[in-house]
Amino acid sequence: MNESGTGITATPVEERLRAALAARADSVGPADLRPLRPPAGAVRSRRVLVRRVVAGVLVLAAAAVLVFFSVRGGPPAPRPAEPARS
Repeated sequence: MNESGTGITATPVEERLRAALAARADSVGPADLRPLRPPAGAVRSRRVLVRRVVAGVLVLAAAAVLVFFSVRGGPPAPRPAEPARS
């Protein structure tokens, strides 16, 4: 039986491939690995920029709503005076 448990004998190509992959895996050790670099600052600055733009648009929309309702709900315009009667 081969290592996969199927009961079929491995072909020479499979044996060579398995040996090559094992050799490659054995050639990499902890000294060859390095920690990942922290993420670049450009992505973070775009997120901050987008958040600030969205916040600014929301503030402007709220201000427009307040102005609209304060002007609309104000006192009615004065009516013209009645004509004089004799």
